[in-house]
Amino acid sequence: MPIFMYKCGPFVSEVSDVGKRRGFLPGREVILSSQNAAVHGVQRILAAHRDDNRRKIMGLTYATIHLTNLFNRQQITVNALVNTGATFLCVTEEIALQLGFDITEVGHQVVTLADGHQRKVPKIAPVEIGFENRSYITEAVVLGDEPLLGVLPLEAMDLVVDPRLQQLVPNPRHPNYPVALAK
Repeated sequence: MPIFMYKCGPFVSEVSDVGKRRGFLPGREVILSSQNAAVHGVQRILAAHRDDNRRKIMGLTYATIHLTNLFNRQQITVNALVNTGATFLCVTEEIALQLGFDITEVGHQVVTLADGHQRKVPKIAPVEIGFENRSYITEAVVLGDEPLLGVLPLEAMDLVVDPRLQQLVPNPRHPNYPVALAK
């Protein structure tokens, strides 16, 4: 039975194909009628409620990556959302600070957000991304409330998303080292 997720304020609702809707708030369950959902502006989303254990989320893929500031060698390990719709590596301000970057003294990048608005955001570099037997030196934009691994690092490290298993994996055609397209 297919399950769809909807968001309404702090609630995330689960809807089956038979139209039953259950709302979740940490610690309690709330029943939302179709009429109440419409009144409160329920929006369809792709993800289920994320608890502190970061259980698997329907439709989203997360990967544990290692980030290194190549100037001072500070390192951090983060759980990043793999986002093939994003271009760059995106990190939070907190992660940039933990890596030792002063975001008031860095360059900037104009980015287009998912809603179409453009914003000028700090850009930090050089950052090395490590995942399994792959690494890539890049820039990262400082944006949002969770790290995102965009398509440029994915392509450079020759990584693919396995949507069935919701995992990021090295390209099975090149399991031992990354291969880049040059044509």
